[in-house]
Amino acid sequence: MADINVDIKETEIFNLYPEVLTTLLKDHTTGRNIFWATDSYRHMGEGFQYGDAITIEHIIGKNGMIIRSRSLKSKDEQTERTKEMAEVFTPSWVCNVQNNLVDEAWFGRKNVFNSVDDAQHAEIVDKVITWKKEDNDLKHIPFNV
Repeated sequence: MADINVDIKETEIFNLYPEVLTTLLKDHTTGRNIFWATDSYRHMGEGFQYGDAITIEHIIGKNGMIIRSRSLKSKDEQTERTKEMAEVFTPSWVCNVQNNLVDEAWFGRKNVFNSVDDAQHAEIVDKVITWKKEDNDLKHIPFNV
């Protein structure tokens, strides 16, 4: 099987839209940042312990690959996280279907960010995504950044 390199490129997201990471790291119940909730990163030192808050600085730059898909974690780590925190694996195609349903409801049309074939393979839409005036007055945002 070929090596798979999956990453959400936190540093690039931060450079383009810093407020996105701020929002994603926020626990909207407590108003504080989410915390690691694992000892998997404790070897990295202060700020990476179980109860330490995750900050933008923890996940960008030299730490840009620290957050990764569950499917790329070792089987032992996956099993341990499942037992300890009821963490489960949701296949990416299921997440994509769910996200596409939300996108369709928001934009009022299908295939806004990607289209999916019968085998659930996604083809990314490589164009500028446009919103209508009634879509909260958002501006044209290039998706292929």
